[in-house]
Amino acid sequence: MKHVIIIGGGFAGLSCARELARSRELQITLIDKNNYQQFQPLLYQVATATLAPSNVAFNLRNTLRQHPNVDIKMAEVVSVDLITRTVATKEGQQYQGDWLVLAAGSQANFFGTPGADCNSYPLYSLRDAEKLRSRIIAVLEAADRDPSLVEKGALNFVIVGAGPTGTEMAGAFGDAACVLQKDKRFKNLATGQAQVVLVHVECGTQSLAGAVHNAARGRIPVLIFAGASPFTQEGELPGTRNEHIHWLQDVFDQRGLVRGYVKYENELRTGKNIKQLVFRALQFAHSDPRGPVYLVGAREVMEEAVEPQSVDPAQFPRLSTPALAPDDVATIVDALVRARRPLVVTSYLGRSAAAVEQLVALCERLAIGVHESVPNYVNFPSDHPLYQDNQWNEPEQSRALAEADTVLVLDSDVPWIPAFNKPRADALIVHIDSDPLKQQMPLFYIGARRSIRADTAVALRQLNEHLAGIEVDEQAIAERRAHYAALHEERRKRLLAREELTANAVSPAYLTAQVRRRLDDNTIVLNEGITNYHTIVDHLAARRAGSLIASGAGSLGWNGGAAIGVKLACPDKTVVALTGDGSYLFSIPSAVHWMARKYETPFVQIVYNNGGWRAPRLSTLSVHPHGFASKTRDLGLSFDPSPDYAGIAAAAGGALARTVRHPAELDEALDAAFDAVRRQGRAAVVDVVLPST
Repeated sequence: MKHVIIIGGGFAGLSCARELARSRELQITLIDKNNYQQFQPLLYQVATATLAPSNVAFNLRNTLRQHPNVDIKMAEVVSVDLITRTVATKEGQQYQGDWLVLAAGSQANFFGTPGADCNSYPLYSLRDAEKLRSRIIAVLEAADRDPSLVEKGALNFVIVGAGPTGTEMAGAFGDAACVLQKDKRFKNLATGQAQVVLVHVECGTQSLAGAVHNAARGRIPVLIFAGASPFTQEGELPGTRNEHIHWLQDVFDQRGLVRGYVKYENELRTGKNIKQLVFRALQFAHSDPRGPVYLVGAREVMEEAVEPQSVDPAQFPRLSTPALAPDDVATIVDALVRARRPLVVTSYLGRSAAAVEQLVALCERLAIGVHESVPNYVNFPSDHPLYQDNQWNEPEQSRALAEADTVLVLDSDVPWIPAFNKPRADALIVHIDSDPLKQQMPLFYIGARRSIRADTAVALRQLNEHLAGIEVDEQAIAERRAHYAALHEERRKRLLAREELTANAVSPAYLTAQVRRRLDDNTIVLNEGITNYHTIVDHLAARRAGSLIASGAGSLGWNGGAAIGVKLACPDKTVVALTGDGSYLFSIPSAVHWMARKYETPFVQIVYNNGGWRAPRLSTLSVHPHGFASKTRDLGLSFDPSPDYAGIAAAAGGALARTVRHPAELDEALDAAFDAVRRQGRAAVVDVVLPST
């Protein structure tokens, strides 16, 4: 039997192998440094994030599986001896054949242009496309953080070559520009401004209390400005006191009300440098870890006559995005490669779409499982076989976390609750976060061997780039993948069973599943389900970055105002707020729905009505499982008689109102609610009565 060696698994090499394989007299060895064929005509769509890499890469073994006389070798050829017809590989093997077929393809030609090879991005391979895509997304993220980069040309792309690839890339960039303008995922590219809140002196500041907590813990950049009582009373300056309230609202330390929550606070003492102080405050707000800032000024300062001031905002840039040190990159990749059960734990990595994409790439390459702890965003596609579970306050040990020998914690304030859920004692823990010290938390430690301050999108891209240049044990990777995929499938079946309607009552799982069936890719869901946080994340099964958001904090009532804010930022999106009955009341629904009507920001709001304060009961039982709370249903926590939740919204803002007490009423109510928002431009509240527990 004659032996044919084909070098290259592209179109030519693959076609040659197929044709020659028809002859049973030939044994064929196909050698390529990748184990897949890349469909080069669509590489531009990978580069512009229109297609995933898996959509243009086809496994060579699967493609040629019907040809038993074809052997696939993943290796990089370094030399060819034409006399002995011997091929040597970088991996140390040699292959000798009767015939050699060279189909290695081409490579980028820079035509001797100085600097082109190190300052441009070729597009000849899948790796080229992935590098270009990462660069494009990183530029967009940078411009989102610092809009002044747009004026400096950060979004100017130059394409050299007007052939099929060049023209397709140009068209893809044009499409991407239209999508960005309409979708507003990169919101600051459209507005160029942080959000600003104006409140009335110390009373208004106190009214913001819970919102300031949420902005601080949720890392939301916002500038809060409050007035202060005038500091003169006899007409010494314009703006002097002229109302009785000016004495009653004068306090010694107004800034102290928020000092423990804001990144920066200051008093405006003159109008001459207000611009500088505002830009300095915004510099703090936009620098990681992001958060609220607070300025206060008395009326005399606001009334001061000043000459026009010209201040360049570019002199107050946000801090540069921190990256991993080279030694950290190598050490982390080595630990992940060597681990038997590597696991990623994350909570809010999904605030960056680029970070999600890089995390998926890393996990797919090394078969790393993903465990979400108190997830505030979609950090990883929940239908991915490597997705393991998510955990909130459930007093149980996560199997994935217990088995993990290497744990990579990415962007998480509470990666686990060690009283009942923690990694095994000998696990290697590495923590990467914009604020790994948790400087505003008096108590925080997770036993990390390495704790690194870095932007997770940048860090993950570094890990992926380093990983591309090393060899890994593919057999070990395959074993990990199979292990995590089996656990994922077991979980999927359990969740599916919980969505069945088993009694004459609507369960939280059944309700969430019915909501899920009405969502599309143009929907953003806000989760403030409190005791149903976990159920909502489980059964919404979100896959897209940015499609599910929670406050990431602890002051209830966030969902109503947040829904209006999200709708203002993304007017073309359908916004859905899922809330417990207690958090619905905390949101001040009369104000929320009046505002939704005034500012034309309709959204669907669904109340998970379990009849009272369920969270305090569960908290009490977790400490005293056999105490008084376990023996009585009356702890003063019930909402009896029940408020007319939907009616409040209808009265205040003309919202569509539905109350569901039986499963047969649910479909019609949900259909009407989504129709009201999507077609009529009218908010809707569906109050769903759940079994009390």
